[in-house]
Amino acid sequence: MTTNQQPIRENVLTELTWDLSTIFKDDQAFEHALSALKTAMATIQPVTFDTALQLQTTIETVLALFRQLETVYVYASLKNDQDTTNNHYQGYQAQVDALAAEVSATTAFLEPAILAIPETQLTDWLAHESVLTPYCHFIDTITASRAHVLSGQEEALIAAAGDILGAASQTFSVLDNSDLQFPSVTDDAGQPIQLTNGVYSQLLQSTNQAVRQEAFTALYQTYGQFKNTFASTLAAEIKGHNYLAQVHHYDNARQAALAPKAIPETVYTTLVTEVNRHLPLLHRYIQLRQKMLKLPELHMYDLYTRYWANPL
Repeated sequence: MTTNQQPIRENVLTELTWDLSTIFKDDQAFEHALSALKTAMATIQPVTFDTALQLQTTIETVLALFRQLETVYVYASLKNDQDTTNNHYQGYQAQVDALAAEVSATTAFLEPAILAIPETQLTDWLAHESVLTPYCHFIDTITASRAHVLSGQEEALIAAAGDILGAASQTFSVLDNSDLQFPSVTDDAGQPIQLTNGVYSQLLQSTNQAVRQEAFTALYQTYGQFKNTFASTLAAEIKGHNYLAQVHHYDNARQAALAPKAIPETVYTTLVTEVNRHLPLLHRYIQLRQKMLKLPELHMYDLYTRYWANPL
């Protein structure tokens, strides 16, 4: 019996694919934008702010550079996601990852330079210089993190290492999206089908428990073969977060992760506390699901199926 294989990207109907021409007309336009970004980055130099207008102009220039980076980054990432085994677009992804680190290093001077402005001077500018009005929140967020911002040179060194610190995450992504090979399983029609993460989510909704169980077992057995590799990439990622938190004088990585969005740690801890407090409601739901499905025991692969075979 022939297994229903997933089509390769180039054989998928155009109407079933996303249209990246809304970002760039073609790869040549992307490469032109990439070159323009590098040129714009070369014009940015560290400064000391003597006037509000100078501060406003520099902020706008830096934010414009990040908007350029965001555009090329999205295009390259989506191109890579279309087929993560395509070496050409893997190269695009590698380029923008490296460029993101360069942009961060180039603009790392901004926060230390803003914090170097005497507080009374900065307060006066924010109160009386209308050119800074659109950036009040932006500046307030920076001044609120004063205790965690290093010197311009130190921030540049850390930012330049961004590509290196992200290597563990990138390794996981390539392994998970490109190199893992899942076996074929049986679908609702009794036909063999190549298992993928997308197919897996569909099969978990099957009303046939045997279909759900086979898909679940096949997926996690495949991941289990690489559990030590995944554990290693996770450990490296955690070490990177802990290192960045430490050098920026945060108490822990959680505090460092929440700080840029001005989110107090109590928001996180309260969420966890309230979820735990209401776990009995989840347990009641699980018991009800088991009863409605008429199963002697409920498993993880039983949590997504319908309660009825034929929905109205």
